[in-house]
Amino acid sequence: MFILRHSHRLPARRFSTQPAAVKLSHEIHSPSPKSAVNARDGKAERAPLLVLHGLFGSKQNWRSVSKQLSNKINTQIVAIDLRNHGDSPHHMLHDYHAMAADVFHLADSLGIDAFSVMGHSMGGKTAMHMALENSDRIQGLICVDMSPISLNLTSLFSDYIVTMREVEAAGVKTHQQADAIMAKTIPELPIRQFISTNLKFKEGSDVLSFRVNLDALEASFTRHEGREGIAGFPLREKGLTYDGPALFVRGLKSGYVPDSSIPGIRRLFPQSEIVGIEGAGHWVHSEKPNEFMKVVQDWTERKL
Repeated sequence: MFILRHSHRLPARRFSTQPAAVKLSHEIHSPSPKSAVNARDGKAERAPLLVLHGLFGSKQNWRSVSKQLSNKINTQIVAIDLRNHGDSPHHMLHDYHAMAADVFHLADSLGIDAFSVMGHSMGGKTAMHMALENSDRIQGLICVDMSPISLNLTSLFSDYIVTMREVEAAGVKTHQQADAIMAKTIPELPIRQFISTNLKFKEGSDVLSFRVNLDALEASFTRHEGREGIAGFPLREKGLTYDGPALFVRGLKSGYVPDSSIPGIRRLFPQSEIVGIEGAGHWVHSEKPNEFMKVVQDWTERKL
């Protein structure tokens, strides 16, 4: 599957120090021929949409939504595994600067100059970073249940990593065995099921292990060599803005986009729209997929 090169470019605002990129695993979802009937008459082709998952997630978590959304908005969607996640390579450097560079490198390798980007949670902060640093390449930004603020999540996610290490140390051979260990410290079944999507058999082994890079992710919560940890947001005080269309979708049962964060969103993303989805927590796209896709479709058809 080839993606047409989108060549409408403006002078770039490039990264000042470009980290070495890793080659990201990805899936391309193209709209069916039938959906082309609904293409917008007389308007330019809509740029591809790149989708970035959250911490401990992968492109697998977005497969169903990506397939359906591709047809709904008649757009090619590229679902990506960020570094240290899914089928992408591991690297001890794990911050938003590096993750953003990886995604731009992937876009270059696919021949995509300009695109829209949608990110959830950690992927949302990566997407915001991309829009603020290289706004010329970003046609539109969709941020899913994340805001450009520092969040006190280190203790929570560090506890998850401790539990995941316990699972690996036990040498479990079934997901049921892994779940029994995780249930001792993680009472929420949906969170355990989400984390368990990372449990895989390595080639030649009958013992399950996590495919995420636990060492790198654990280290990423702390500031290192002047780089802010992933619980923060490194660009909020640099005076950058993204003046293109931006959509922030928040779950109204989640605390990741509190009302107090809205002025900061408006300052960094002056053209932003903020939409809350009733009954949804942090995993908006999986908890309320139909409502989520309708919000994205309506906004995309108006703005992109």
